[in-house]
Amino acid sequence: MSTLIKERRTRRRKAICINTPTPGQLLNEVCHILDLNPNDVKSGRRFTRLVKGKSMFLYLGRSFGFQIADMGRLVKMNHSSVLYHLNGYDDLLDKSKMYYDGNLAQEVRLMKDKLRGRLINCL
Repeated sequence: MSTLIKERRTRRRKAICINTPTPGQLLNEVCHILDLNPNDVKSGRRFTRLVKGKSMFLYLGRSFGFQIADMGRLVKMNHSSVLYHLNGYDDLLDKSKMYYDGNLAQEVRLMKDKLRGRLINCL
């Protein structure tokens, strides 16, 4: 293969959006907003606050377009466990919209907007 073709391929790989946050940055911001320690969220502990923070991170990470395997690796979870969290969080949001005046859905929407502003401004 010629070097010209190799250079073109490497140039394509480097052409990514500059303002795209990493999963680690997203986790740190979610933990900052929820007043959690990122190391606690990454641990295997199952306190309610930590599980909610982890679920919120996974849900927002999916909406930011992160891969499930990357998010799972960061919080030390198998990809099937990540999918289980995401499906459960989707169900919880739907129930919140139907029965509880959408408080959780509104909270998630506000956090998503806040994170978009913070992550774009910090980069």
